[in-house]
Amino acid sequence: MKPKAIVYTSNTGHTAAYAELLSERIDLPAYTLEEALQKLPKRSPIIYMGWIMAGKIKGYRKAAWRFNVCAACGVGMTAGGMNADRLRRATGVKDDIDVHAIPGGFELNKLSGMMYGMMKKTAAKVAGDLRAKQDRSPEEENMLMLMTRGAAQIDPAKLARLVEWYKKQ
Repeated sequence: MKPKAIVYTSNTGHTAAYAELLSERIDLPAYTLEEALQKLPKRSPIIYMGWIMAGKIKGYRKAAWRFNVCAACGVGMTAGGMNADRLRRATGVKDDIDVHAIPGGFELNKLSGMMYGMMKKTAAKVAGDLRAKQDRSPEEENMLMLMTRGAAQIDPAKLARLVEWYKKQ
């Protein structure tokens, strides 16, 4: 079944940026999950996009309960360590649903409340561990930069596989 909309949950704006880019590329409307709950009929076929926290796509279960999720996309901090199969299992995405994992970035200053406090400590620990390492890989250098300065790493090219999947539907 071909999706009729893109539905997303975003925490710091990276997933929202990707949802809007995808919307432009495949000419589907993009809605936040809360908007979609008000505007789309139950069981509407959708592409769901959510930010990754603790290895799971946030908001996926709520979206899957209400809509017919045809593809799921998790937006994480970096490309390193992102594995669609692991994301599928942790989130509880059925095997017949296409899963994508793409990097979005990390910006501590866009977090608030408990999430800010938790990630501030985590970022300091990860940065300290990476600084102590002698030979850092390019992925580790990128992670160190994200943990110390933060950055959005939105790359429209990262949507290519999802766009191709959509065209085949």
